[in-house]
Amino acid sequence: MKKKIINGILMVALVGATSTSFVSCKDTSEDVKTDLMAQVNAVKANLEPRVEQAEKDIDALEGRMDTAESDIKTLKSDVTSLKNRVSTLEQEKDSLAQVTKTIEGQLTQVETKINTIVEALQKMVTSVTVNATSTSILDNSKLFPGLNLQFLGTAMGKATTTGKFPSTTTMAGHGTALEAADFAGVDQYSWSNGDILPKADEETELADAGTVWFTLNPSNVNVKNLKALKLVDSQNNESFVTISLKDAEKDTTSVLTWGITRADEFKPVLWKAQAGIDLEATDLATIAPAEIIDYKGIAADVRAILSEVKAAAQDVNRNNYADLTKSTTKSVLKNSAQIVASLLQAKVPSLPALALEAQWEDTVGVRSVLSDYSIAATAYKPLSFDFGKDLVDGRQVSLDKIDRQVARILNKIANKVNSIGINNITIANINLTTAQLNQFKTSQTLHIWVNPTAPDVVINTDGSNPGAVYTTHHTTTIDADLTAAVNTLLGEVNGSLNGANVDIQSIINEIKSLQANVTSYADRTKTFEVRVSDFLEREINRVITKVANDGLTRILEPVILFQAGENYNVTRFFEGQVIPAGKVTLVPTTVTNELFAPAFKKYVAIKAADGSFAVQKLMTKGDKDFKKIEANLKAGKYTVIYSALDFYGNQVSKKYNITVK
Repeated sequence: MKKKIINGILMVALVGATSTSFVSCKDTSEDVKTDLMAQVNAVKANLEPRVEQAEKDIDALEGRMDTAESDIKTLKSDVTSLKNRVSTLEQEKDSLAQVTKTIEGQLTQVETKINTIVEALQKMVTSVTVNATSTSILDNSKLFPGLNLQFLGTAMGKATTTGKFPSTTTMAGHGTALEAADFAGVDQYSWSNGDILPKADEETELADAGTVWFTLNPSNVNVKNLKALKLVDSQNNESFVTISLKDAEKDTTSVLTWGITRADEFKPVLWKAQAGIDLEATDLATIAPAEIIDYKGIAADVRAILSEVKAAAQDVNRNNYADLTKSTTKSVLKNSAQIVASLLQAKVPSLPALALEAQWEDTVGVRSVLSDYSIAATAYKPLSFDFGKDLVDGRQVSLDKIDRQVARILNKIANKVNSIGINNITIANINLTTAQLNQFKTSQTLHIWVNPTAPDVVINTDGSNPGAVYTTHHTTTIDADLTAAVNTLLGEVNGSLNGANVDIQSIINEIKSLQANVTSYADRTKTFEVRVSDFLEREINRVITKVANDGLTRILEPVILFQAGENYNVTRFFEGQVIPAGKVTLVPTTVTNELFAPAFKKYVAIKAADGSFAVQKLMTKGDKDFKKIEANLKAGKYTVIYSALDFYGNQVSKKYNITVK
């Protein structure tokens, strides 16, 4: 190959020389030849080194070509190897994609499990605490620091007649019948004979049983995430009182008496929920004073005591007065103590101890946590307005007909005997003041008039005949100073009882304490002004002597009190009363402050002379203004109207025409 290249070069050089020779010279062929040879030699001499160099370069190129061929072979091998690696990588890529999908699936499962755990933690409750309860019977369970009577329930009764409220009917012998204009525009509440009052909600078939306040731990748990809230006993039996989870809500306004303490990292969240009660449940636990206490037996004991007092008054004379009075006083005190003791022995039925159960559901299943078994649930059956009408025989003991000086002690004892159970029993009240004792220093003639038919005795000091039926007349004169005798009598009473006064007073204190507890069930208001309580106590003292004739109806019946501004006393309305214009606080209640016979519904109105209403409210037990209503009256003529309905369908209405100036 090298020779071919060189020969090619020489041929090119020769052709070039020949062309030049033909162009430049036309001499003889010899000259041409010589010259041509010379040129050829010159060219040859010029080309030979170059040819040699070309040969060297060609040799070098051949070496490089050999090297390149080797490199190409190596590159081809590398390319083949790379192709194989690419193929392997592609296979690995496909495998990796499958692994990635598998990992992604596993990550999804892990994420789902984490979300499930987070959701479970959001729902999980480690503890639940019941902080307070409020019902129409007991406004606030936090009665006193350290005493939290957590209670849910309602007062109830069974209607004994069909009726509407308010209406033109009123309980026989009590109150004043209203006219239709007195409750114009009011949506009347109706019921049928045998209905349970209050009637159950048509949708839930439950009656309102109050409100429960509670806290959950941790405090970031949302009650709405719970599966259920319920009350259960220690055997996990559900109560007849249910808790509405649907209506549970955060309470951002109520301030409980003692506050709430929880872990520092969380701000406590106070929740509240409404409770409902099934008043027709077979396991309904009830408190019914009329079934617990033997009122008829107590009434018989009271009548026996009064008969004994009356007999002592009839047999009194100058010779044996002190002895008779002493023995009668002993007997009365002992019998009174026995009546009090019988009240103490009354057994209140046991109530189930309930816990609030918070229930939630997660992947494990339905789980729950309980509060303490600190909640009581019951239906309270209060007395009716007409309770006690069958406890008496219709006779009336007229102690006021006996001479005031002679019957002073007996009157006080009789009043106290009759007032058992009304928070004002005291043995100390039989003591006479110095002024009263001094009255016994005067000579006194007693005229004793006897009706042999009844029999009945009237004793007076003026000698007037109390009536034609009193045909027998006796007189006796007390000349001696009886002060010492009365003092001796009182001393002997205390001494002969061997300290019984102390025991009796202890019993009285116990019965007062017991009544304070019963009060919490019976919804006796604790927030009314002290003047309201004082007035009602005085009112009880005025009507208590009528128990023998009217049963307890006079004590249980409704009464409306009022206070005309802060500078006036609490008092009751009367016909023709004049009160000052301005703010008036109305207190619709009963003589016993709704202790034994609370009202189920109340209608309070103040009607102006033109028929319009300055105040008109129809309320149900548990409503905000059920116990106290604020009004502002301008000058004018008004009619105050108060009607109350008990849980048995009895309604008593009162009307008073007043003038506001």
